[in-house]
Amino acid sequence: MTEQQAQQKVLHIGVYLDGKVVQERFIEAGSSVTVGTGTENTFTLDDVQLANEAYTLFEHRDGQYWFHFDSHIKGKLGSDGPPVNLERIASELGEPDATGGHKVQLSEHDRGKIDIGPYMLLFRFSNPPPVQAAIPLEEMDFRPKLFDEDDPIMLVSLAFWSALGLLFGVWVTTSDPPEIELKDLEDRFQQLIVRAEPEPSEEEPEEEVEEVENENAQKVAKKVEAKKAETKPKEPQTREEKIDQAKAVEQAKGELASQSALFQALAIGSTGRDRGLSTSASSVMKATDGISGKLSDAQAAIAKDGGALRTGGGKGTGVGDGPRGIDAVQGSADGVGVGTAGSAELRAPKASVNMGALDFGGGDSKGLARIIKRYKGRLTYCYEQSLKRNPTLNGRVVIAWQVEAARAVDVYVHQNGTGDASFAQCLVDKIKQWQFDGVEDGPVKQPWVFQPQE
Repeated sequence: MTEQQAQQKVLHIGVYLDGKVVQERFIEAGSSVTVGTGTENTFTLDDVQLANEAYTLFEHRDGQYWFHFDSHIKGKLGSDGPPVNLERIASELGEPDATGGHKVQLSEHDRGKIDIGPYMLLFRFSNPPPVQAAIPLEEMDFRPKLFDEDDPIMLVSLAFWSALGLLFGVWVTTSDPPEIELKDLEDRFQQLIVRAEPEPSEEEPEEEVEEVENENAQKVAKKVEAKKAETKPKEPQTREEKIDQAKAVEQAKGELASQSALFQALAIGSTGRDRGLSTSASSVMKATDGISGKLSDAQAAIAKDGGALRTGGGKGTGVGDGPRGIDAVQGSADGVGVGTAGSAELRAPKASVNMGALDFGGGDSKGLARIIKRYKGRLTYCYEQSLKRNPTLNGRVVIAWQVEAARAVDVYVHQNGTGDASFAQCLVDKIKQWQFDGVEDGPVKQPWVFQPQE
């Protein structure tokens, strides 16, 4: 930094009460700063105990600022390194001066937090705000200057086109619309306007309509009777026929049991337990249709004997609940072809975020650690979003920042073991939004270990 830039730095002071800014000011270069209960001070502080009513807190002498403090003033001073308590500075300076306090020479890199009674003062050296030249009220001219400074050519053009627009509007509203004949229109517009009249249809005699309806009703009645005759089961006439039907039922049961065992094995193979077994859904469905046909014949044969062959109605749900009937086997067969039986959902990898050892230079770190754990979910969100782009993203990331007035300032990436700059920037943006209520000011270094968890 050059000497000219150093001279541009001015003292920037903010006064806080109950966590809110009550006063903030850029001190004019070369001016000292006084605090106290009197209104003549630079900052008026009520209910404070100081050596006098106008205590010189920052003294400007020989082009430098000197910071004065006594036993009523607490706080910390810091520069490029970690801040130091005023008690420690006082012990290093030795005996107090004639005013009963101590003084420290400040540079443009110094900043600090000062506690005076219920007030907290934060100061640093900053560039002064831009100064806007104020025009004296007596020199302002509020008279209209329509033709003094405005462009006359622009005014004439504006008046001309305004009058022309007014005349056009009057002509549109007062003139009659032109008459357009049909022959002047194009063919495609004539077809929209002129529609062909529907041709008259000859009405059929009422007698013929009634005859057709009667014939249709008779045909429908005959079809219903034929359908009933086809679906009516044939009753066995002799004892031998009943025995043959019973044998057919037992044979169908045996085939159903053997085929069900085969279909259970196929269903297990579709869930992934036996990946060596593979089949197609079409072959399973063909076998199922054959069993269903034989079972239907058997049911029809013994319907009159007072019993019916029952099949399991539940669909196969995987390894633990195998097929119990034709419907269940068909359900498992569907799962073999398309992989719906016992298939597992694909889940995105979960994020594992672990905190490392906290390095805090502001005092007790327990309160700070609790706040960081409370906000850890926001960093987990950053990691989960980054895993969507790179599922193998992992590593150790160290973020450093400065706790100042319960906020995170000067946040930066100290170490990035993941190699993903956008992911690290997401962590920095989240930490800038954190609140550190009740935490003393100081530098922080916090490592995290990010790993995907299946």
